[in-house]
Amino acid sequence: MKSVLVDFKISEKSEDTLKELGYIVFKTEKCPDLAEPVSSHPDMTVCKLSDTDFAAKTTLCGPFECNVIKGTTELKPEYPFDIAYNAARIGNFLFCNAKYTDKKIIEYCKKNGIRILNVNQGYAKCSICEVSDNAIITADKSIYNAAKENNIDVLLVENKGIILNGYNEGFIGGATGLVEKDLLAVNGNIKLHKSCDEIIAFCKNYGVKVISLSDEPITDIGSIIRIY
Repeated sequence: MKSVLVDFKISEKSEDTLKELGYIVFKTEKCPDLAEPVSSHPDMTVCKLSDTDFAAKTTLCGPFECNVIKGTTELKPEYPFDIAYNAARIGNFLFCNAKYTDKKIIEYCKKNGIRILNVNQGYAKCSICEVSDNAIITADKSIYNAAKENNIDVLLVENKGIILNGYNEGFIGGATGLVEKDLLAVNGNIKLHKSCDEIIAFCKNYGVKVISLSDEPITDIGSIIRIY
C-alpha cells in the first residue's frame, strides 16, 4: 500500500485524483495551537526526516508503518513560534530556521549526519518543492542562495497565484508533494502558474512528471506528504 498525508480541507477533486492514482489518503486533524488558516496543514505539525522517520507534534493517526518521533515544542499561532516542524529534508541537508526548529529534529540530524542549512525563511517546508535529492523549486531567496551554495539545483519562481485562504498568497512547497521519485503532485492545475513551462521542464530534467490533481486554482494545503 502507498499513502499520503494531507490537510483534511483538501478539495474532493484533488482527493479523488490521489485515490485514482492508488494512494490511501490520510487527513490531518486541526491543531488548536496554530492560526486557523494553517491549523490543519501537515507541514506545520509533521516533519518528514526519511522514508521511515517522522517528527511530529503529536502521534500520527493511522496505521502508519513508520517511526514517529514526538516533538517537544509547544506551538503558538504567532510566527516564529509556529515553525518548529516546518523543516525540509533534501538529500543530506535539512533546510530550516534552526533557532526555532524542534530540538528532536536537530538531534536526529546530528545523529544521522544530516547537515543543517539555516535559512531566514521559517516556513522552510512550505517554501520548498522537492524535485529530487539534489533539486528543488522555491520562491524564497534565502533558500535559493543556500541551495546554490551547496550545489543543489534550484529553480526560482513566484508564489503569486497560489491561494492560501487568510493570506495574500500561499507557497509552492505547500501546494505540492513529491509522491513518487518520478511524480510531483500539484494541488490544483499547474497550467495556471505563470512559470508552468519552466517548472515542467526543470522537473523533466530529473525524470519527474508533474501531475495536476484538479482543474482548480493552485492552493497551498501544507504539502502533500508521502508516508509509505
